[in-house]
Amino acid sequence: MFVTVDCYSGYQGEEKPKRFWDEQREIRVLSVLKTWRTPDAQYFQVLGDDQKAYTLKLNRVFWRWDLIANDPT
Repeated sequence: MFVTVDCYSGYQGEEKPKRFWDEQREIRVLSVLKTWRTPDAQYFQVLGDDQKAYTLKLNRVFWRWDLIANDPT
């Protein structure tokens, strides 16, 4: 699912999600739990302010963010 993400870009140009909008509600990122990369994407497992874990994908080819998984609890 495509999502809008507000992110922080560090001095090395690394993107880090600060908040995102899921189904028209804002979720603030409390912490980044895990990151990993593939040749064309970067993934972030984050903890939202609703205490749920989410996995966000930044497609570096199209510069598009997607919500690919979330903790249903």
